[in-house]
Amino acid sequence: MNQPQLAAVAAATQTREAPAPSSDFERLLQQTFSPREILEGATLDKMYQVADSLANSRISVPEHLRGNVGDCLAIVTQAMLWNMNPFAVAQKTHIVSGRLGYEAQLVNAVLQNSGAVRGLPVYEYRGEGAALECRVGFVPRSGGDVVFGEWLRSSDVTTKNSPLWKTNPKQQLGYLQIKNWARAFVPGAILGVYTVDELEDMGGAPRVQSMGVTSAAPAPTAEASPPPAALPAYDQATFDKNLPQWNQLIQSGRKSADQIVASLMTKATLTDAQAQRVYDLAKPPADAGAGDAPADDQA
Repeated sequence: MNQPQLAAVAAATQTREAPAPSSDFERLLQQTFSPREILEGATLDKMYQVADSLANSRISVPEHLRGNVGDCLAIVTQAMLWNMNPFAVAQKTHIVSGRLGYEAQLVNAVLQNSGAVRGLPVYEYRGEGAALECRVGFVPRSGGDVVFGEWLRSSDVTTKNSPLWKTNPKQQLGYLQIKNWARAFVPGAILGVYTVDELEDMGGAPRVQSMGVTSAAPAPTAEASPPPAALPAYDQATFDKNLPQWNQLIQSGRKSADQIVASLMTKATLTDAQAQRVYDLAKPPADAGAGDAPADDQA
């Protein structure tokens, strides 16, 4: 996994200190809370106001949180315990079979923001393809040498819903191994929080995701259903025509590249090259000016 990408995620979700807080919201973000302190009247009232703002947002939160003050309050509560921006936390949530799941990127940022470890993760890879293996290590808060977790082989991962498992398997293995490391060595840092793939591994129905709206698929009937017909290939001319529109959605923050690719794959079969072109739209302008270099040169 690209370490600068993970550092950027952590930087985006961490709260930055301000010299002179100008609002109750900023004051909330600059405090460290215990669960008991969160339930105190004045603090809870302010958090409810933030939750109400989340619920009434149009593009700053996912569809499943809009108009839902109760779940937004749960997001705000979790964000305060993590000392993170609740709007950033909300963007990293999904619904799986009626349960709230968090993106692996967020769990990784939570671990680094918790103070349980020092510095960035250390990744080690070996093998290729289905035999690709990864292990991750951190320097614990107490210092000393890097503590590594167990090796994990790509072929042993049962849930691979993200298209990135095809285009960037090292990154996906790295995300998964950071979560596994946290579960093994510092479970208190992410206690009670599950990623989307964990919820699906628990036996929940697979996600149905369409342009940012995520829900559980209908439960199968007793009769065995015939296998679904293969989706047709996405017409290249239509793909090229729609690419500017997808770029506008990504640049405006209304949709992520993951959301667009997931939606397209419910309608047609994308080639690896087509999926990568969508992901390239989310790259910073500096990367966009690099010409026609392959997108995976930095992998």
